Amino acid sequence: MFERRQYDAQLQEYLALRAKLTLLQVEYSAERLESNDEYRRLRSRLDELEPASDDLDDVDPELFERIPVEILS
Repeated sequence: MFERRQYDAQLQEYLALRAKLTLLQVEYSAERLESNDEYRRLRSRLDELEPASDDLDDVDPELFERIPVEILS
């Protein structure tokens, strides 16, 4: 389980969205996802929440090793 409790709400939302989008990318084709309004809304929100590199200075690097990485850019 991630130690998300210790991070602020914005970072928690970012990490949750990143994991959710990765799961969707594994399950569905890129064409299907890109034509889905909800998926595009989630991607847009993820872009809004993208943390600056100095925002991540206090985050345990092991946390990112346990988060699924995005398949699509």
